[in-house]
Amino acid sequence: MPDEKRSAILDAALRVFAKRGFAAARMSDIAIAAGVGKGTVYLYFESKEELLLGVLEFHVDQLLSMIDELGLSGVDLSEGIHAFFNSALTLAATNLDFLSIVEQRIFLLDPTLKLRGEAFFRSMIERLVDKVSSNMKSGTTVDYDLEIIAVVVIGSLASYRLYRVLHPEEHQATSLKKVSQELSRFFSAALLPPKL
Repeated sequence: MPDEKRSAILDAALRVFAKRGFAAARMSDIAIAAGVGKGTVYLYFESKEELLLGVLEFHVDQLLSMIDELGLSGVDLSEGIHAFFNSALTLAATNLDFLSIVEQRIFLLDPTLKLRGEAFFRSMIERLVDKVSSNMKSGTTVDYDLEIIAVVVIGSLASYRLYRVLHPEEHQATSLKKVSQELSRFFSAALLPPKL
């Protein structure tokens, strides 16, 4: 039961932060949206900032667990890149509220969150780099600065929302397939050594 309450609070926080903005959101708003008392929210998260980090960690862990699953499945790098973008963009498309939070640039604008946000995103990038670095060490990828590549990959996922704004006439399934294919082709061509 406690894990269900924590999940309900994280889900409610995601919706409230996306709808009202982080600065305007109140813990009482989140408690009402989660169907719990305000005190219950504070049992799990001591502040609104901690709750925001909890929301981000939850969604980033989902993304990174997809990478883990791909690594365990034994697919080659090109197939893995395609499967990653397919899964990650589907996750992004079904979590537009999460993208809305990322787009608010909270960690850049709020001085109390800036250092913690930088540490969080650095950790996320390092985890992504760690997942890919074994391919680079084995010579199956071109030698790039993986931190920069990881930042670009994360940014490309966030840009899906912008693509949807520019192409509202496209059905979501069509745009997901198209964007996934193009990103997969681009990153595969960039990361894999040229065939002789």
